[in-house]
Amino acid sequence: MASGRAVIAEAWDDLIDIRSQVPGKVIDVLTSAAGAIVDGVLVIVAGDESMAEEWRGGHPELFSAAVVNG
Repeated sequence: MASGRAVIAEAWDDLIDIRSQVPGKVIDVLTSAAGAIVDGVLVIVAGDESMAEEWRGGHPELFSAAVVNG
């Protein structure tokens, strides 16, 4: 009986140790995911700016008219 209690106590301690690590692991996962989202948004914005610049370069007449009238 005593050895059974020791096994249960040891298993309980192991469970508590593992559970205490969960919040830190969740924070790490969330931090990593947030970083990936930021990186993705920056890439999308950079692509949008590049496409807009390329399009503006192909249509200078639209922008020169705006400068003259503006």
